[in-house]
Amino acid sequence: MTDNKFTVLVRTYNSKKVLLDAISSLESQTYGNFEVIFVDDGSVDGTLEFLKKQELNFNFKICSQEHKGPFFAEILGFKECDKNSYFLLLDSDDKLFPYSLERLNELINKEKPDMLFFNYRIFGAGIGEKSSANLSLRPRYKNISDFVMDCFKYHYEAPLSAWNHVVKASLFSKFTFNNSFRKIVVGEEFVAIFSYLLEVKSVAYCPEELYLYRCDNPQSVTKHRAPFEDRFWFIFIGLSMVMRQIETSKLFSSSQICFLYKIILNDYFNDMLFESRIIGFKSFKLFAKEMYRSDLFLRFYSNRKLSSKNVKSIVFMIKHRLYLFAYIRICLRCRKRDKK
Repeated sequence: MTDNKFTVLVRTYNSKKVLLDAISSLESQTYGNFEVIFVDDGSVDGTLEFLKKQELNFNFKICSQEHKGPFFAEILGFKECDKNSYFLLLDSDDKLFPYSLERLNELINKEKPDMLFFNYRIFGAGIGEKSSANLSLRPRYKNISDFVMDCFKYHYEAPLSAWNHVVKASLFSKFTFNNSFRKIVVGEEFVAIFSYLLEVKSVAYCPEELYLYRCDNPQSVTKHRAPFEDRFWFIFIGLSMVMRQIETSKLFSSSQICFLYKIILNDYFNDMLFESRIIGFKSFKLFAKEMYRSDLFLRFYSNRKLSSKNVKSIVFMIKHRLYLFAYIRICLRCRKRDKK
């Protein structure tokens, strides 16, 4: 059996209080062929100083940068990692099981995938540990398009999370940075995954729980609902980038692309459109103008993929700059929906 090397990236930002659990889980690994890269994203609570004082039983290096956000810390990790290894991201407040890397090595030797996804368990104060949903994905995918379609089809966000997969680090040479990433605060990792996911030749999925995801960290970005503006940039820049990559990859049929647009519209666009009433008319007007300039929005409109007559009428008003009428229509629609 080949002892594949793993590079584990741990991004930190004011993580001093929770980081010890992640470190302990790495020290307890039953598999030894791995290195850890700690990237501190400009912590002000002494996290970097805490890391520098640690004497650990595994190979590691520490990098730091001014505070730019987790995505930029991940880019630094990409640059520093061994390109002959398998890359795994471990959030600073999460943990691995003692057998996680050993089991991943066994699965990689068996399936020989470019990318391996796995399941996870949730833990936190008051709930202990509990299993996440078992995702009905195939054990192996020869076509990456089939994997992406299954993830979107069944609304599985988890398989496309940053932390529940290992991937050949050599694929990062295909990664290209886009300045538009700077505006994306929510969902930036989902967008980044597609920068190398479409270069993958084979994907395997393991239903075993090999990761422990903390759900009670008050500093976690995912603990609180993201501001409207942040989710707006994810939808109209992030998803536009993803769909553009999907279309230019030539891996998907036209019917598959249409299906993906329909899902994105129903799951994201409609919710954003009707939620926009909470930001007031002035902000909605700016939102509507930017929405109409969006490449993704124009594709929705030109392909007639709007899901209901109500949405179609609002889009028609926005297209013809009747912003006040569109806003009133949204408010009336939401009031009617809230009464039900």
